[in-house]
Amino acid sequence: MLGCMVESSLGIAAALHLAPLADWIDLDGNLLLARDPFTGLTHERGIWRLPTLPGLGVEARAESPMSARGD
Repeated sequence: MLGCMVESSLGIAAALHLAPLADWIDLDGNLLLARDPFTGLTHERGIWRLPTLPGLGVEARAESPMSARGD
C-alpha cells in the first residue's frame, strides 16, 4: 500500500516513482489542496501522468515561497 493524507504534487511525484512496486495506491492528497505550490503533475480520468522535466518533474509556482532560489 502506498498512500498519503494531504500532500503537494512534489510528494505525489516522488511516490509515483515507487507506485509500480505497490499493490494498492492512494495518491490523491494534492487534489485536496486549495492551491498546490507545485505544477507539472497531471491527473486525467484516474491516471497520473508524470512530467518529462528532469528530477521529479515538478516546479514551484512563481508565487510559492518554495520558488525563492536566490539566483
